[in-house]
Amino acid sequence: MTRITSRQHAPSGRHQPVAAGKQDIEAEIKPFTGNYRSALDTIVRFANTLRSDPLVAEVSIVALPLNVSPTTALSGSTSETVDRPTAAPFRLHLVLKEQA
Repeated sequence: MTRITSRQHAPSGRHQPVAAGKQDIEAEIKPFTGNYRSALDTIVRFANTLRSDPLVAEVSIVALPLNVSPTTALSGSTSETVDRPTAAPFRLHLVLKEQA
């Protein structure tokens, strides 16, 4: 992963210490070669690593670089020439524990 962005910032633009509560993280895997299976595995491993942190209460993967929902219709053609994406963006939602 080359970029991780948190939605919680201090007014000056500098990051502030993360407080207990909810936190959204936007990140991307880059360089991305088009191997979605590998990207999904990397995202799941990253989420599991976060889950093992004692300060993290919950981690949810809320957006993947590829919509794998069985309710989503597929479209396109195998003969189309399409530019491959150079990054695989994803989003996680964290719930952090209260610190004593």
